Amino acid sequence: MSADDPEPHRWLADRLRDLVHSGDLPPGAALRKPDLAAQYEVPVAVVTRALRVLLDEGLLVHRQEVGATVAAGSPASLAALRRLLVEADALLAQCRSGGGPADPDQVDTWRRRARAAGALP
Repeated sequence: MSADDPEPHRWLADRLRDLVHSGDLPPGAALRKPDLAAQYEVPVAVVTRALRVLLDEGLLVHRQEVGATVAAGSPASLAALRRLLVEADALLAQCRSGGGPADPDQVDTWRRRARAAGALP
């Protein structure tokens, strides 16, 4: 980040988003404004705006007693679960048509578990 960056909060939001997506900031990790301001050498107001961006995106949740924390189920893990569901649906269709190696009941169970995990609406 340069000193004349017109939107330093976006730069910080990008850094934090990358950490969430990579798993370096796991679900439940607390993001404390003073700590982030010191770590990234930016004013607390910049941190506040960056956290607001990520709260609006659903990557973070706000807990009254803790502050901003990483939301359960990162986008990367949810996307992986959704891909698995698509694969399960394709496998189930193949099984029901008589051309699949797996038991259709097992695939149905797999799909229910993905739904229960919140990977699907």
